[in-house]
Amino acid sequence: HMARPDINCVIHTHTVAGCAVSMQKGGLLPLNQHALQVIGDVAYHDYEGTGRSLEERERFLADFGDKHIMVLRNHGLFIVGRSIAEAFIATYRMERACAMQLAFQQSGAEFNPLSDAVVSAGYAKSRAGAARGHDPNKFDWPALLRKLNRIDPTYKE
Repeated sequence: HMARPDINCVIHTHTVAGCAVSMQKGGLLPLNQHALQVIGDVAYHDYEGTGRSLEERERFLADFGDKHIMVLRNHGLFIVGRSIAEAFIATYRMERACAMQLAFQQSGAEFNPLSDAVVSAGYAKSRAGAARGHDPNKFDWPALLRKLNRIDPTYKE
């Protein structure tokens, strides 16, 4: 938080898909449109153990830079946002991309690579939505809360 005053929410996960991708040398691959939504916002940090030293903190922050998604190699995912909504939506998108990558890899099929131009354009289109004002605080998050209220409103208790 000292290095990123823009961040108000941190989500750290150890999901099967996120951990599996964190163990892959290539990390998240540009396999599909879900990966393209986040791929330019992903940083990587090599696992160093418990992460409690000041020296590792400096390396972690340097690796993170201005990104919102950090793949902690051989460990899991660390995702940040200006709000709970922003961090949650980024987590959902990254988890979805990781799950699809894992599912594809389990098929044993040969990868059909996307061109660098398609990868760049896909990520740019995702960022353009944010620049035009598509704010998860206004759209995605309220919709998810309405769904949660229908399914089980007791979460508010």
